[in-house]
Amino acid sequence: MRYKIDKLFTASNMLSFLRLFMAIPFWLMIDEFAGKGNDIFRYYTVVLMVLAAVTDLLDGWLARKLNQITELGKIIDPLADKIALTAIIIQFYLYDLISLYYLALLLIRDLSIFAGGMYVTRKIGKVLPSNRLGKITAFTLGCYMIALALDVKSLTWLDNSFIIITVSLSIASIAGYYIRAKESIKWYTHENS
Repeated sequence: MRYKIDKLFTASNMLSFLRLFMAIPFWLMIDEFAGKGNDIFRYYTVVLMVLAAVTDLLDGWLARKLNQITELGKIIDPLADKIALTAIIIQFYLYDLISLYYLALLLIRDLSIFAGGMYVTRKIGKVLPSNRLGKITAFTLGCYMIALALDVKSLTWLDNSFIIITVSLSIASIAGYYIRAKESIKWYTHENS
């Protein structure tokens, strides 16, 4: 796929790029509070997480409002989410805030969805936008990451509830993306045969 320069530097894409680069400060700030005990960075991290969530909502709204929905934007937006979230979950794993099993599930989910998305794009020539279940899953994971930054581990029942909900949604979203991809390829094949 080739992209025109004006399609690259849209307001919504710039917000996605900003969120993509937030992975670096996330990594450093989690190291400060979880590794070095500088609690002020715990709150900076939460503020940055909320800012990332706002940019995620805003980039989609701007793309629709300014009629700047692009195939590139459909790639950059979820990629930025996945990279920022991956930086956070790896750091949380390194500081024993999440288990290896939880980390593996989230990484498998993201890699499966990314690889499946690339396969579908190659098959039908279009990028499938995120679906509602994927957005709900990402939102819930984001809430759990904020809760972890705020030391939800001290409330075992709440931490366990977040784990059960996010694991269930993650598994459901993998299945949802698989079904949607299969249907899209089937529809495309039928329309072009």
